[in-house]
Amino acid sequence: MHLAVCCKGIPEEAGNFSFSTDGNHLSFDTASVILNESDEYALDEAIRWKKRIGAKVTALTLGGLESQEILYLALAKGADEALRIDSSAGSPWEVATLLGKAVERKEADLVLVGVQSADHMASLVGGLVAESLRRPFIFAVTSIEIIADRGTVIVQRELGEGRLQRLEVQLPSVLAVQTGICPLTYAPPARRLRARQKALEVLDPEQLGFPAEILGRYRKERIEEIMAPMVPQSAAMLQGSPQEVAAFIVERIREAS
Repeated sequence: MHLAVCCKGIPEEAGNFSFSTDGNHLSFDTASVILNESDEYALDEAIRWKKRIGAKVTALTLGGLESQEILYLALAKGADEALRIDSSAGSPWEVATLLGKAVERKEADLVLVGVQSADHMASLVGGLVAESLRRPFIFAVTSIEIIADRGTVIVQRELGEGRLQRLEVQLPSVLAVQTGICPLTYAPPARRLRARQKALEVLDPEQLGFPAEILGRYRKERIEEIMAPMVPQSAAMLQGSPQEVAAFIVERIREAS
């Protein structure tokens, strides 16, 4: 059994960003990245099954050199292999196409992804990876039971309003797992240092059969504008001592009553 986990690196300090001059993307002032939370749950769930049934676990990510940090974390946690796709592709369709090709290359039976990334919160990549692979896809999975001898996986997923559904899905398949699916593990510093000595596999889009001129065809969206939320003009920032602020609030309440 081979499990592949799609891991995304997100900016360590989400608030430390600026708007680009063209207004259609964010520029982060720090190059530090951390593993997206729901992807970390997917990774730990895969490693849990590695320990239970002897499965092989491969961590996949897409990005520049800075994204290798999350692969070293994956290896420190217990992943067997790590692969980075050297690409700056940002569209979910482009990302999913490349990840799908990497999954095919690794011949993974089960693909785990997080339900969403904390930076974009689009929840698109998991389903698009499944589409590119022509595999079944289950979203918001809260428990997984791999039945290796039947070649299936039994999952429980959220339906909303507190409802749950239990399904048996044929492998190979793709699952988007919910945060909290399992306890997160801690990788000690010594294990992280040892992980950095392991070789990472690095592929570019051309090696996966998608040169830039072809990959661009998989972009299905165009961001018109990214903007900060509008602040109501009636808002007021209260300054001064606690007594002054309290007096101001009392006066406003009297005016409104």
